[in-house]
Amino acid sequence: MKKKLYLFYLIVPFLFILYTLNANSELKTDELIAKNKNPATVWLENGKKEFDKKNYTKAIENYTKAIKLNPYYAEAYNNRGLAYYHNFQYDLAMNDYNKVITLKPADPEVYYNRGLIYYDKGQYTFAIKDYTKAIALKPNYHDAYYNRGLAYYHNWQADIAIKDYTKAIALKPVNPDAYNNLGIIYYEKGMYDVAIKNYNKAIDLKSDNSDAYNNLGNAYYSKEEYDIAIMNYTRAIDLKPDFPEAYNNRGASYLKREETDKAIRDYNKAVELNPGYAEPYYNLACIYSLKNEKGIALLYLEKAIICNPGKCKPIAKNDTDFNNIKDDVRFQKLLRN
Repeated sequence: MKKKLYLFYLIVPFLFILYTLNANSELKTDELIAKNKNPATVWLENGKKEFDKKNYTKAIENYTKAIKLNPYYAEAYNNRGLAYYHNFQYDLAMNDYNKVITLKPADPEVYYNRGLIYYDKGQYTFAIKDYTKAIALKPNYHDAYYNRGLAYYHNWQADIAIKDYTKAIALKPVNPDAYNNLGIIYYEKGMYDVAIKNYNKAIDLKSDNSDAYNNLGNAYYSKEEYDIAIMNYTRAIDLKPDFPEAYNNRGASYLKREETDKAIRDYNKAVELNPGYAEPYYNLACIYSLKNEKGIALLYLEKAIICNPGKCKPIAKNDTDFNNIKDDVRFQKLLRN
């Protein structure tokens, strides 16, 4: 029976905002300027207030006014870049950070911020380059090591990612996310006991860490210790009741213990929480095919394929769980094309 292990990369990127605080922040813009406040600084501070309220478009307008008054205002470009980033305008954010780098080429935070944009755009090699520059300028830069590790991981350079997470932990031993992500890499290397050690450390540092409990369940599942896996998935669900992946994973563990009814209940809960989630539909299709309930099996298989055709179709073609329905014209039609 198939099971999808869901591994959670707990990314907590930190974007640096360069701004000045205004002791007279309740005064209107014209009143502040009348009090001989630098007009560009006033617009910067107004932009920061709008940013804090998540009014990113208004923040951008204010930062732009500051830049028009002072075309060399690095803080305004940096803050506007951050607002563009949160407004999902990555190219405009990139332009602003490029400008800041020309104005402040020795500022590690700017390279770090630009690295975050490259990461979100899936340009991991460029992200790594910027994080590396930030580290060169600031050798004990925890967040840069942490996020560079993430970029190395997604760039299929897991061994280097391990080194970066290890360095991040040395710089900040109380970061549970670094331990969790390190556990994921060891898990994918098949080093389940080392993964378990790291997941447990993440939980020690953050007792309500539902993702780490789910990942811990995955490791015990892969060790075929299904009772312990179920215990950890249940803990993840207790902490996060709307956690469809944990329900799916616990369902797979119940199935390994031949507790089919419990597995069906968990799979149904998973798709109730996330109707676009292919794996539990697929798992339900497998169960009902093995029970020779062809109509229900085909219904769930169709739903799985609708959710993720690129993944479910090729797997289903060679899945022996579907031997009872593989000759059915409806099954063949679902897998066509």
